[in-house]
Amino acid sequence: MPVINVFEQTAQLGRPVDNTSRVRPDNSGAMAIARENAGIARTLAVGIDNLQENITKADIMAANNEYNRKMNELTLKLQQNKEQKALNNMEVYEKERQKIVDSILKNGPASIRYGVGNRAFMTMTDRDWTSQRDKMQRYVIGESENFQNTQLTQQLQTGLKEAADNYGSDDSLQAVNRRNDFMIAARYYNYGPERIKLEQDKVRAATVNTAITAAINADDYNRAGEMLQAYGDYLTPEAKMNFDKSVQTYRNNNMQVMQFKDLYARYGDDVNAALAEMDNNGAFVNTAAGMDYARSSIGEQRGVNQCANFTSDYIRAAGGDTALCSSLADGTYRNFEEKGLVYTNRNELRDGDIVFWQVDGSGYGASNNPAAVESGSEAYKGITHVGVYDAKTGKVIQSGTHGISAMDMDAKGYHVVGFGRVGGRSTSPAEMEKKKNAYMAYARSQRAQKQYNENLLVDNASNQMLSAYNNGVRDPQYFMQIAKSVAGNDYSMYSTLTNVAEAFGNAGTYKLNAYEEVDIENRIDSGRMSDAEVVEELKNKNVSAATINKYLKRNIQARSGEGKYSYSWDSLVSATQERLGTKLTAEDKMGIKRYGMRFVDDYSKKNGTQPSTDEILDVMQEGMIKGVGGVNVPGIGFFSSDIEYNNAQLANHGIYYIQKAGNGNVAVYFYGNAEPVIMDEIDFRNEME
Repeated sequence: MPVINVFEQTAQLGRPVDNTSRVRPDNSGAMAIARENAGIARTLAVGIDNLQENITKADIMAANNEYNRKMNELTLKLQQNKEQKALNNMEVYEKERQKIVDSILKNGPASIRYGVGNRAFMTMTDRDWTSQRDKMQRYVIGESENFQNTQLTQQLQTGLKEAADNYGSDDSLQAVNRRNDFMIAARYYNYGPERIKLEQDKVRAATVNTAITAAINADDYNRAGEMLQAYGDYLTPEAKMNFDKSVQTYRNNNMQVMQFKDLYARYGDDVNAALAEMDNNGAFVNTAAGMDYARSSIGEQRGVNQCANFTSDYIRAAGGDTALCSSLADGTYRNFEEKGLVYTNRNELRDGDIVFWQVDGSGYGASNNPAAVESGSEAYKGITHVGVYDAKTGKVIQSGTHGISAMDMDAKGYHVVGFGRVGGRSTSPAEMEKKKNAYMAYARSQRAQKQYNENLLVDNASNQMLSAYNNGVRDPQYFMQIAKSVAGNDYSMYSTLTNVAEAFGNAGTYKLNAYEEVDIENRIDSGRMSDAEVVEELKNKNVSAATINKYLKRNIQARSGEGKYSYSWDSLVSATQERLGTKLTAEDKMGIKRYGMRFVDDYSKKNGTQPSTDEILDVMQEGMIKGVGGVNVPGIGFFSSDIEYNNAQLANHGIYYIQKAGNGNVAVYFYGNAEPVIMDEIDFRNEME
């Protein structure tokens, strides 16, 4: 029997309402099923919720990881920007960060775009952003500091260059300091006034140091002394004292050179006469001469803070102890004090004594510590001014703001601390001996310079004459005119050059043999011949103009210690003997010396420089090895061995090289000849005997 669908029946047979009173269906099974399904649904719903939560959590974590990865990349990229380029990092950082967040949300799952997932993701990124932003802000601040430092450093370097270039101008130095002070104040505005002052003081010190160093490098020690007294307070104590020593040493040396120059102008090479005068005048300080200098200086403008430098110049002019000098007023007092030359009783004042003052408003505190001399805030004994007492007027000659002038000792605001005694100090024997030695060194340098100048003149004239001779000139008057032109008013030089002119005008064709070359070269090398003697001897031998020029140049070099004569050949010969471990004969020594000299000549022509001592020693040692050119000649006597030769032996005969020429002959290369002379072995042996 077919099963009838109740819903179909209802539809076909009438409305359900019409049958409700009559129908009683049994739905217990369905209800059970429904209840079971509802439980499953609830369980499934809980499971789905838990699963979705886990998925959302995973999505949030993945998105946050992606955010931090990209932010790290962005951070590293922006941290490549340095100094000025980093100044807009924060603006870029914020914009790019927002792009990263928007991109992650756009391309990520829905779970992070809406609802709880979105709120959780944004909370996590905001928390990370707080740390990232702080880190970038610190980086930008650091690079901003670096940029400011760079800009300030560049500006300060410009100021230092200006100080070096314009060290002679106080206006320029002050302008540099003002500009630097302003820039430093701007740079360190947020650091407070103490830091600003500290940095300004450091830069002022560097500026003054640079300016004084530039003056010293330019040998302008007077200006260096002026700046030291005017701006020395900016310097460190050590720098201040080192500069003072340099300035005083220069001034002392300069004064000494002026004295030596005067002596040499009057006595020339008569050193004994100059030393005798030094003995006569060196026993006591010449106060009168010093006061003549001081009085004649009145009216000069030295600039501000130059009192100590003027006083030092007075001490030198008086021939006083230069150890008393300083570019600092209190430094001068300390030097006098250390020598036991200070006093306080006005009744003891003499002409030329030194007066030391404390001055109101100087800005320096008084200290009894001698180290206060190096201080920038204190002055030893409070001394800030110094001058020279003039007994004729009862005033003190000093260098002040308005120039060198005579002022009252007790002028308003000036308080005398004490006095210093320059005059009457006896020069010690040790000091006098030191000064004598210095003068003898000066005299030697003057003679050397004179000789150098003479060498240049002779060499120049000789070159002119040889050039003319090589161009066909034979007129003796032409050569004589060259001599007159070069010598000028120097009679001694004129005498030498006219002799050279005569030699060129009457030059012959005679060629010196090996023995004659050795003889004149040995005498030249030993320094026993004057230019005139060399020319005279060669002229009498009727040699060529080229030979005259050759040996004249050699004599000039030997006398001046130039070229190959710059080496100590006696020492080189001794060293070679030690290397060989055998005693050399006089002939051997002469030979290796000549061979070594020839090597220096050849080396210098080839390389444009001179060889080292070791290179010369190697050559000289090699010069004693026999068997040059494979040449061996029969000995004298039936039982005698064949004879071999070394380069030292050849050098003594003016020979450069030898080699076998066949048929019992020897090819002999003499110095100066490109082509060999062919000699029979026996003739060559006899030549070498």
